[in-house]
Amino acid sequence: MPQNEILDIKRWNNVHALTILLSGILAFALSSTWPVVVVAGVSFLYYTLTFLTKTDKGFLGGIANQVTLFRLVLLLFLALVYSRFSDQTIAMLLGAIIVLDILDGYLARKYGLSSNYGLYLDMESDALFVCLAALMIYLNDYAGAWIIFIGFLRYINVSFYVLFRLPAKKEPKRVWASYIAGYLFFALVTPFFIPAPWYLPVLVSASVLVVFSFAVSFVYYIRN
Repeated sequence: MPQNEILDIKRWNNVHALTILLSGILAFALSSTWPVVVVAGVSFLYYTLTFLTKTDKGFLGGIANQVTLFRLVLLLFLALVYSRFSDQTIAMLLGAIIVLDILDGYLARKYGLSSNYGLYLDMESDALFVCLAALMIYLNDYAGAWIIFIGFLRYINVSFYVLFRLPAKKEPKRVWASYIAGYLFFALVTPFFIPAPWYLPVLVSASVLVVFSFAVSFVYYIRN
């Protein structure tokens, strides 16, 4: 991929993070998910039309990206109308989105469809899952406002570096960070299918681990 296209994707990623964060503030003020759903929908549509149509690996970059886009649409739909569904239905749909997340990664590896386009699409779809699941938990009164901070932590992090014009630095991959992310995904589903005395410890512990993971990344950045 040409260097200028990578830079364009990163610029989109920065603007995406800032606008999602701002829409999150509005969502919190209005006690509604629709501001985030609308902003995310427009942002991902722009990404799809601008970048995914340029790939040479099939329609929208191949089956892996198509699965990612499908779970993204499913997530936006769920976040928009979740109040009409039972907790069990919400849990099943969130679980289906997680399974599709695993599936798109498997398909990308199996068919050699990995690309920077797909990487950012998958990464930001995962971040949006955390964001919207946290919002739904808060709006259903299953956790306090602290869960909003966890849901938007990635956007806060990216926006911090963008606003202060700090240079990006590539970090080494940490296996344990992937496990923490997986645990967080699971934890964000638990309020919809198990009682509060059981899900709260899971949700709190996952949140603490996520904050720890971001703190490690920040320390690495400062030291390097």
